Amino acid sequence: MSRLGVRSAWPAVALAVLIVNTLLGVRAERIGHVSATNFITLIVGAAIVGWLLSWLVERPSAQGTRARLSRQALVLVLAAAAVAAFVYFLAHHTKLPQIDAVGLAVVAGAAFLGGGTARIGFGSRALVSQLVFAVALAGWAYYDAVKVFYLPFRDIRLYLYAGENWLSGRPVYLAAPLNILPSDPTRLPFVYPPFLLPFFGALSRVPQGVAIVGWEIAALGAVVVGLKLLGVRSLWVPILVLWPPIAVGLSTGNAASFAFLGLAAGWRWGAALVLAGIFKAQAAIPALWLVRERRWRSLVLGCVAVGALVLVTLPLTGLSIYHDWLVGLAAFEQTARHFRALEGFAIQRYLPEGVAIVVAIVATVAALLATGRMGLSRFGIVAILASPTVYIHGLSLLLPAALWLDAASLWLVLGLIPIGWGALIALGATAAAVMFGLTRSAQATRRLRDEAEEVADGRISLHPLGSTLQPWP
Repeated sequence: MSRLGVRSAWPAVALAVLIVNTLLGVRAERIGHVSATNFITLIVGAAIVGWLLSWLVERPSAQGTRARLSRQALVLVLAAAAVAAFVYFLAHHTKLPQIDAVGLAVVAGAAFLGGGTARIGFGSRALVSQLVFAVALAGWAYYDAVKVFYLPFRDIRLYLYAGENWLSGRPVYLAAPLNILPSDPTRLPFVYPPFLLPFFGALSRVPQGVAIVGWEIAALGAVVVGLKLLGVRSLWVPILVLWPPIAVGLSTGNAASFAFLGLAAGWRWGAALVLAGIFKAQAAIPALWLVRERRWRSLVLGCVAVGALVLVTLPLTGLSIYHDWLVGLAAFEQTARHFRALEGFAIQRYLPEGVAIVVAIVATVAALLATGRMGLSRFGIVAILASPTVYIHGLSLLLPAALWLDAASLWLVLGLIPIGWGALIALGATAAAVMFGLTRSAQATRRLRDEAEEVADGRISLHPLGSTLQPWP
């Protein structure tokens, strides 16, 4: 098959892979008594119906493009709510009690909305790529429906509990490995550095509801600013906030939202790459890009800022607690080896330790060989591969690299993330694509021509960056 043939067939392959992966993931979450045929029919059928409705409500008028898009968006949201309610009604009144009516309704509504949004974006062209986006959105929606509302704010509550313990003089860090994991996730080990304890201690003195709301507003702001810094267009910002690595990070109140901002801001303000590691050191791995680019001033400023945090808080924390922290990290590592679920998506959970180290080293070398935006994007992947624990919110660092891909590949990768092995496949596929030059910029001439046609047609791009071919425009 010619290269052109492979390129034209790729969206269909991506759609098939995503449907199978989503199906397996939904079955693993026990949506219950829904056959593969019925589930695929539901998500693809809802996406096509949404696409057709968007086409039917588009009529020539004197209204400008923005007004027309606003009208279509309103109609689609209302129709998606109606579709979700209809599917919920049917599932709720079935004789099969194990069907997750809420889950099915969310999937159907999201697929419908995805199909309609894709039509607004790409018009009548690239229908298969539009379906890839719609199915990805449906998979996100189901995952979010299951996970986002499960014990919300648990991570920020853990931080507040650690701050309270520090203020009360109780131990903050592990002194020995755990034999039994606590049933309450807010009592899991605290592993963040001691210079953060005065902040969390002060925050714990504020009424908990106020503290959580303030933290969540700051985290959401960090995500939105990070997306805009990457060049994501305004329409796509609320959609990408629903991407599970971001949505779960926000719902749990995890500090990953601020690490994401550190990476996104690093192109313009290099010191942010160092500051990204104040919660978890592995988030500062992209600071190696500053060495590669010889941006010594930014590197020094970032290191000075972190050093200042340590020195300013040292009179409050004391020096001995840093020894306790290192002991706690070692104890947590042993605990994670015993309870492998604590490692999350970390590659050493799935590969022999030696192989995992080699993979991380190879990725680091590949990142060092690249320059500019591409090099920084690759270091986001390295930060994930080199981390001893990776939970789904930590995968948000993959987004800059994924934004280099064409629309079908991008939504395939983002759609694979929430479901089991899909995260590892997405990580490996993205790394391979950016290393072998399979990016939008490699097809710049063709892409710019397509974008010009979309603009002339009053469209927006199905890709979050629009006509920009790379992140950090």
